[in-house]
Amino acid sequence: MKNNKNNKAVVLRMVFQFLTVFIFFGSSVIMGILFFALPKTGYSEIEKRKLTEFPKLTFTELANGNFTDNLTKYVSDNFAFRDILVDLGFKLQDKRGIRLDGVKIYSSENSNEYIIEENITTIDGPFLEINALRAQTPSAKPGESLPLHLTIDSIVKNADLYKNLDAEDIMGEQRGALFMVKNTALEIFYGNSAVAMDYCNFINTFKQAVGDDVTVYDLVIPTHFEFGLPKKYKNQVGRAQKPFIDEIYQNLNPSVLSVDAYSNIQKHYNAGEYLYFNSDHHWTSLGAYRAYTAFSKVADFKATALNSFEKKTIEEFLGTFYTSTYDKNLKENPDRVDYYIPPCNYKVLNYTSSGTGTYEGTLLYEAVSGISSGYLVFMGGDIPLSVITTDNNTGRSILVFKESYGNAFVPFLVSNYDTVYVADIRTFPFNAISFVEQNDIKEVLFLNNIMTSCTPPRIQNYINLLQK
Repeated sequence: MKNNKNNKAVVLRMVFQFLTVFIFFGSSVIMGILFFALPKTGYSEIEKRKLTEFPKLTFTELANGNFTDNLTKYVSDNFAFRDILVDLGFKLQDKRGIRLDGVKIYSSENSNEYIIEENITTIDGPFLEINALRAQTPSAKPGESLPLHLTIDSIVKNADLYKNLDAEDIMGEQRGALFMVKNTALEIFYGNSAVAMDYCNFINTFKQAVGDDVTVYDLVIPTHFEFGLPKKYKNQVGRAQKPFIDEIYQNLNPSVLSVDAYSNIQKHYNAGEYLYFNSDHHWTSLGAYRAYTAFSKVADFKATALNSFEKKTIEEFLGTFYTSTYDKNLKENPDRVDYYIPPCNYKVLNYTSSGTGTYEGTLLYEAVSGISSGYLVFMGGDIPLSVITTDNNTGRSILVFKESYGNAFVPFLVSNYDTVYVADIRTFPFNAISFVEQNDIKEVLFLNNIMTSCTPPRIQNYINLLQK
């Protein structure tokens, strides 16, 4: 009897081993066939990056080992059902491990806009008392109820109607370079006064070089962190942005015209307008419009009414903060991208990074595809130089130096100028002073968010504009 049991155990073990080997090799064969049979997308929507292409086989590449390394990357990037499996992997990763009080540490390393300084390891002010904060859940006194916009269910269901996000009752948690408030991610601002002064000094130098015949404006944009951080975390997480904006404006040459977009954005944000994305580091087109109306007062033109633009919407958008974290709350509550078509005729000519090639551009690239690409609707992304000509006959032209925040702002300017030159500070191919002189430009706007204005590599980009 004992021998029969042993024999059955051996048989079962052999069957199990056979099935394991069969499943393994069978799966490998099927995946191998699918690898060659299925088309290659060339782009990972979930990771928001270009996938590795098949490497060129040359003797040099083979000898130095680059070919085999790149071949391995190619196979890793292009196996069948890759995005599905990657997404599953992040979901499983989200379920495992020990997390103190449910806090996960995220960085924003996938954001291509900002560089987080590696030596920043702590937050300003006292450390958060996580256990104490954990007990402070939204609640009401007996016989009272919280306002609708302060209930958790309302926040989750109405991502675009956040009112008073800084209310005392709303909880949040820090995740590396991001601070999470329910289904909103905020990039923590640390600030650097010395770098802010470098930014200010560059603009003063530029103004001195172009002279009195050219009007120079500076508009520094607050990010979502300034208004979305709950009050209980103020002065504990990061730094307030307005003191840095004020410091920049106070140290500008008096002949440089500063634009107070902060007050108008704050006013409309507190009124519950959808001015910033919850899953991305940019502002929305409505946020850009609020800054545009503030600029119109300083630049002395009448802002075009918002209802004069044709409004269109991309219904679902998951931005850089989602592709940095794959946070399920962000995924379950995607943003939307509204964009506004100017009520005038215009043409766009784009320049290549060399400055020698040109091609027809677009102000609003409506053919964007993919849930992570929604912000590319604005000008199709960051172009070294775009020249937008209109039939407005205003007698005015303007040069805008910007990073990606400016892409959502420019479409509003188009209805007020004959020519709008749009220069990306990172790739603009010409000397800035010479370009202004050669094109007889009389107005120059520096349009940057506060992160850019306090980030050393972006200041170096500006300095490079004077050295080309």
